[in-house]
Amino acid sequence: MPAPPTSRGRVVSRLCGATCSAVLLLVPASWAFVPAPPGSPARANALAGLTSEYQIKAEVLSRIARYTRWPDSAFADKNTPFVIAVLGKDPFGNHLENAFEGQRIADRRIVFVRTTEAVGLGNAQLVFVAGRDEKVQEKSIAHFAGQPVLLVTDTLRGAELGAQVGFYLESQRLRFAISTGSAKKAGLEMSSELLKLAKIVALPSASGEVAQ
Repeated sequence: MPAPPTSRGRVVSRLCGATCSAVLLLVPASWAFVPAPPGSPARANALAGLTSEYQIKAEVLSRIARYTRWPDSAFADKNTPFVIAVLGKDPFGNHLENAFEGQRIADRRIVFVRTTEAVGLGNAQLVFVAGRDEKVQEKSIAHFAGQPVLLVTDTLRGAELGAQVGFYLESQRLRFAISTGSAKKAGLEMSSELLKLAKIVALPSASGEVAQ
């Protein structure tokens, strides 16, 4: 897992350059403090200049993935690739491939999959559930329950229901929530530096309400 930055000023400079302020109109300033992982391609303006919501989400997903550790059980063997899947109608286009270009996750090559069915994604390590349909999210959460899969939804409610990560809007800024309980159940370890930037939500109780 990448070592946390020692200086926020150096991190912001490395990530955004002089034009970082344009991006911070769309995303919280704290997101800029998630550094580009060591060994990744030069991305001095990785966040600066991004104008699409899903360009930004793809870039942040690449940071979240690099600051998450999967158990050995998530991979069949040492040659198994890291599979990133989009479940549902793909909102990213080629933004995901661009955001992860030249990177390796868990020291593995990356394979991208688009599908409308969760069945057959048993070999995926990161699944983005497209859309904001709560029933679809619930079905996906149930399908991947107990598996070493980082499940990401496009709503805060998704994280409250049991996905590990949920994107949401707050004060016209894109943010993300993390369910640490869901991550633990999936055997995923998330960097403390990453958790500091997220809204932490609890697992739902037996009644279906989010535990406080």
